Amino acid sequence: MRWNRPAAGFTLLEMVIAISIFSIVAVIAYGGLTGFLNSYEHIAAREERIKALQSMFTQLERDLRFFAARSVRDEYGDEEPAFIARVADPPIPGEIMRLTVYQPDGRIPRINRLQRVAWRFDDADLYRVNWKVLDRAQDSTEYRRRILRGVSEIAVRYLTYGTQNDLVSSDEWDAAAAAPSGIEVLVVLDNGERYRRVFEVYDGA
Repeated sequence: MRWNRPAAGFTLLEMVIAISIFSIVAVIAYGGLTGFLNSYEHIAAREERIKALQSMFTQLERDLRFFAARSVRDEYGDEEPAFIARVADPPIPGEIMRLTVYQPDGRIPRINRLQRVAWRFDDADLYRVNWKVLDRAQDSTEYRRRILRGVSEIAVRYLTYGTQNDLVSSDEWDAAAAAPSGIEVLVVLDNGERYRRVFEVYDGA
């Protein structure tokens, strides 16, 4: 005579143990996934900052490389030197430098045109400003393009060669003098990261 065996299954204790193990594995997996996502976001944000910094330094280097020793007239008809550091007359808040540069003309291959540009630090952002004309009128429009966000500080030192052909640096630059031989730029981001670059100023006279 055959006896019917009861259907096989899990006991309550086995179910509790299985659920507990699953919960522990899920918590560990979630923590690992959260850490991975946070690391990924941090790396992605850092990569974006590095790209923006590289773009900024490239643009600044291009302006200094194609510096043109050509003075201009401001909106009041007064002469502006080809290179000005920290424009103060009239005061331009946050303006670091203003200079004349060669810009390639995309409409005519191998032809360069002169352009007046400025670099300004305003409310944690760094801007490049340009004008369509060299000798400005009072109604001349300036065009601002944000180059870098999240800047807490920017410092510039001006480099020249001394009498012994040694390199001399200064925090100030005489607007009446010619352009410096080089510029050292320190950029401090709002997360505390510091980046320093030195650029040669080419005299395009």
